[in-house]
Amino acid sequence: MTDSQIVQGILDNDDRVWRHIYRQHRSHFVATIKAKVFAPMLVEQDWEDIFHDSCIVLMDKVKGGNFKVEREGGLFSFLVEIGKGLTMNLMRKKRYHDEKQQDAIAH
Repeated sequence: MTDSQIVQGILDNDDRVWRHIYRQHRSHFVATIKAKVFAPMLVEQDWEDIFHDSCIVLMDKVKGGNFKVEREGGLFSFLVEIGKGLTMNLMRKKRYHDEKQQDAIAH
């Protein structure tokens, strides 16, 4: 499926697009982010959540007219950028939670 077909499928609410994205891009998505962001505290469920949430953001951007296909492969790059941001946010939350637990234990 091309990026243009994926975008059109998202606009048409075609579930086949999401199955395609999951099958074709999920493992590469996770591997790409792991290579760019050091996140040893994240577990497999965190990666599943990040991928899922990234797809929701992508859908919102496409349906809101905030993503246009400019070059083939750009959609995956856009999805990865969304995922990197979500990964950083999750890591900040986990660090904050861990620090709060350590403070509670120390006092």
